Amino acid sequence: MSDLTGQSSSSIRQQLQYAASVDCKCTVDVKTIEKLIDESFAAKLNAYCPYSRFPVGAAILCQDGSIFTGTQYIVYEV
Repeated sequence: MSDLTGQSSSSIRQQLQYAASVDCKCTVDVKTIEKLIDESFAAKLNAYCPYSRFPVGAAILCQDGSIFTGTQYIVYEV
């Protein structure tokens, strides 16, 4: 699966793994980050953006470990 910039989720994962291998202050493990990526890509499938045609999905990790997802839904009223 890829986003509109042409980046696939595996390409994004490779970038995150590199970032985790350097001096990163991130305290979230790579598996959790991968789950967040998967959840955000899944949320993006529900985006409604007939005008911009730029779907957006997001996932947020809470302190208790729960994950919430969201997507854009564009509605224009005239």
